[in-house]
Amino acid sequence: MKQVDIPERILVGSYFLETLTTGMYENPLHCVREYVQNSFDAVLDARRATILQSAQGTIGIAVTSSSGRKNLTITDDGSGIASASAIETLLSLGNSAKKPVLHAGFRGIGRLAGIAYCQTLRFTTSSPGETIETIVEFDCALLRGSMRPGTRARDISDVIKEAVTATVSDAPAEAHYTKVELLSLTDAGSELVEEQRLTEYLRQHAPVDYAPDFGHVEEILEAAARFGVNVPTVRLTLSVGRRKSEIFKPYRDVLGGQAEGGNTTVSKIREVETFGDADGAWFGWFAITDFPGEIKDEAVAGFRFRMKNIQIDGVGIAENLLSETSATTDRRFTRWMVGEIFIGDTLIVPNARRDGFEEGEQWTKVQNALRVIFADFAKHIRKISARRNSMAKVKSELATVDDKVAELSSGATREQKREIDRTLSKQLKSLQRNLNRGADEKRVSLLTSQIKELRERIETIPENQDTRKFVLLETTLATIGEVLRRHVQEETALMVESEIAERLSEMES
Repeated sequence: MKQVDIPERILVGSYFLETLTTGMYENPLHCVREYVQNSFDAVLDARRATILQSAQGTIGIAVTSSSGRKNLTITDDGSGIASASAIETLLSLGNSAKKPVLHAGFRGIGRLAGIAYCQTLRFTTSSPGETIETIVEFDCALLRGSMRPGTRARDISDVIKEAVTATVSDAPAEAHYTKVELLSLTDAGSELVEEQRLTEYLRQHAPVDYAPDFGHVEEILEAAARFGVNVPTVRLTLSVGRRKSEIFKPYRDVLGGQAEGGNTTVSKIREVETFGDADGAWFGWFAITDFPGEIKDEAVAGFRFRMKNIQIDGVGIAENLLSETSATTDRRFTRWMVGEIFIGDTLIVPNARRDGFEEGEQWTKVQNALRVIFADFAKHIRKISARRNSMAKVKSELATVDDKVAELSSGATREQKREIDRTLSKQLKSLQRNLNRGADEKRVSLLTSQIKELRERIETIPENQDTRKFVLLETTLATIGEVLRRHVQEETALMVESEIAERLSEMES
């Protein structure tokens, strides 16, 4: 066997860019997450370097218009990138000086996420103590053209050199920032500037604080400290035209939901239950509500996994863990739950798409622990669901009885009254069982009062003779008549039959 030389230069074709952009981010808003994540890392670096105090640092997102096209800008006051390394850093692919222990992003691929959604992608950055800013600009139309099917494959380095311009400009010495501009958004990028969708996405995914009016913040943060899991945050603002608002997590004390019968209802978070790993690998919180049914607010329904306070995936991880533990149908119960799981173990690494975690021993341990906890939650909710179905059945039965009582208001036989009372007694026992199993006392009391009212209404119904007895007697009379006619004269038989009928008529009246 003879060894041969490897070429000095390995060709990486321009189609590779597609893998790093549209191939990596199926949701255009994920590219915003990448830039927010990079800004967050810069703010954390500035805090560690005491450029910023521990609670300082802001990320600002702005939607603007120019020449009839929309633009999206993400700006932070973090550490910035030193001019000596700025161009090399911003042009590198899959190469990053960041460390997973300290940073949310570390693969060096997210900065190009915007290529698919705008005509020009511009980075402007300056670090403390320098009097210049570095500007690197990507011609995204040219880059997308190099990825178009049928285009001759070219070395990715050559394509980037052709598509990039870099300049420097004066900047204040005390300034430190990075600004990312997605200029002239394409049709594919229009979703990035839909205010409501962008707001909801940021509320769920960004590493921001809980809203000031959420009443359980202190409990959650105390649990984070107790379990040794850091939950860093940053101030994030969104400006659309003249409107500017601060972004907070979507959790609040009153949640919108849908009961199993399909009726929309609300549920108040009475308290939160916290749990976690004694070694600081993770911790979580779970909202204790009256569990009216599936939470319809997509921003809060289910368990959300977060690392460095940035959401990983949606609710899919929790649903999969639950379906692996108990009945497959139990995965629906994750939509009854509200809570978060914070991963603190730095040996657990999000995958490149950030829709899950890379397989490994530490992540396996966390999954095993959570399967047990989620199964207990599902068991608890399953009981609540069964109890709620039972209560709904009682309500339905009482509605049927109500209709029956109304139908018999002009008169009922004693047996009819007894039958209704037996039904009411049965429903009363069902209510008592549900109350003993933790049903809502107010709801049980309401239905119990309805039973009492129905019984009072039954008492007022005039009592009739049981007409079924007279039907039986009339049948018997006809039989007697036939027998008499066979054994006595016709006239005598008719006379006896007439007298019996007269007596029956007197009894019936």
